[in-house]
Amino acid sequence: MKVLLVPQGNRAVLIRLDEDGSPSGGSSPAEEVTDDLVGSVAAVEREHAPRWVWEDTSRIYPRLLDAGVRVRRCHDLALVGAILAMRTGRTTTPSTPADLRPGLFDADPHADPVAVLAHYRRQIEEIGDDRGLQLLAAAESAGGLAAAEMTFDGLPFSAAAHRRHLDATLGARPVDGSTPPALVKLENEISSVFGRRVNPGSPAEVVAA
Repeated sequence: MKVLLVPQGNRAVLIRLDEDGSPSGGSSPAEEVTDDLVGSVAAVEREHAPRWVWEDTSRIYPRLLDAGVRVRRCHDLALVGAILAMRTGRTTTPSTPADLRPGLFDADPHADPVAVLAHYRRQIEEIGDDRGLQLLAAAESAGGLAAAEMTFDGLPFSAAAHRRHLDATLGARPVDGSTPPALVKLENEISSVFGRRVNPGSPAEVVAA
């Protein structure tokens, strides 16, 4: 399940999407307007854990984190757009983080949900059936979520705490200093998608793939 999210101050527009990016139930977007952005995202995430489609994780996710809401997956239009532009030699305008909380002198125009949806549909069409590109888009978007969460939580100041976190996530560190099994498994899965060995820890190899 996918849900397009367009914040508009404290309010938000949500559009449920099919896997191909088209609005669920027909060609006309069935917009769900809510006066409680945070509460609505929390409820949908808890019940469906969808892939959220939004313009820019760095602008939207911090507000959710501040309210104690975390999401598992997203499609970041800004990050994926940068990847697609790089592949074709197009230039992009860097995203500027913004405070999305409404204020007395807030003059930023709200995004048009129909335009945001059209932007997403164009990206889906450009990605097409390229499994490697689909994986790269998902990984880049996941990285955006991780970056926002790391900014919010901060990094462990204790080496021991850091080691415990790594052990819990990746498994015990091999005594010979080799790659942890969890990362080996991930590398094998990614390589199988591309049909050749690709090191996910190497940005150059990922982009070249």
